[in-house]
Amino acid sequence: GKLIVTISKSWDSIGAAKTIVPQNYFVAVSGGSPIQFAGTMTVTKNSNTSYSYTVTNGKCWNSSWTILWDCNRTFTQTAGVATTTDPLDDEYTTYGSAKGTNRNGKTFDVNVPANDPIVRKMNCQWVSSGKFELTPEGLDTRTVDFAYPNGGQCDDKATLTIKGNSFEFTL
Repeated sequence: GKLIVTISKSWDSIGAAKTIVPQNYFVAVSGGSPIQFAGTMTVTKNSNTSYSYTVTNGKCWNSSWTILWDCNRTFTQTAGVATTTDPLDDEYTTYGSAKGTNRNGKTFDVNVPANDPIVRKMNCQWVSSGKFELTPEGLDTRTVDFAYPNGGQCDDKATLTIKGNSFEFTL
């Protein structure tokens, strides 16, 4: 297959967009049937350190299942911009929303609030802080908090809260 990429203008220009559309695009899977991808992905440069990412009518499927996906997210580099030769001082945030349908035909919604975005520091293999909310069809919203219990330290701990009940877990 092909990935058809359309670039609106020079990538160093604010407002530049790259649109990617899979065309008869498959990925081979060891021991399974190939997975096909469809939809439209667009990355837009909002500023020198911020990008928006959208997926519209995203779909991946094989002979036994289908997943549908739409999202709208913003990624921003919040630290390390001035030190281009030291990627370990870089820090990124992301927030936005997504929705879709899982392999079992159940819908879901995901929200990462802008006031508590997911924070990834490149000198740590784990997410440092932030929250996301997942609402599966017919079930209560689940909130995952990456800052718990160590308030944004580099660790593999997070907490899951459902209906006011919280559980610490290891990533």
